[in-house]
Amino acid sequence: MSDFATTLIAAVGGGLGALCRYVLSHMGRRAPLLATLGVNALGCLILGGLLASTGSVPAGTLILGFTGGFTTFSTFALQTRALGPLPGALNVLASFALCLCALALGGWVVGSFGGSAAPPG
Repeated sequence: MSDFATTLIAAVGGGLGALCRYVLSHMGRRAPLLATLGVNALGCLILGGLLASTGSVPAGTLILGFTGGFTTFSTFALQTRALGPLPGALNVLASFALCLCALALGGWVVGSFGGSAAPPG
């Protein structure tokens, strides 16, 4: 596949991810911090499942574009800053722990259905 085609596929994935992120944020507008946490964890869950099923996710793919557009580190940073020092630190710890667990869970779920659970190379 050409570099242009790979870039175009990643851009389409990023656009779809951003659209899904917007829809879920709108649905969770009463609890924006939880919506952001949920989106980031779901993105990690999706990526973990893909890593387990394929063994790796090549840079520039539709899925990597999607999860990159879907997850929301900039929103997370802004919301964390607004919380203040102690609640912000707790948000960082909760997000980090939940997203690592979601990544592992996605890999385990897909791996248990016959995917290769090999970590990316």
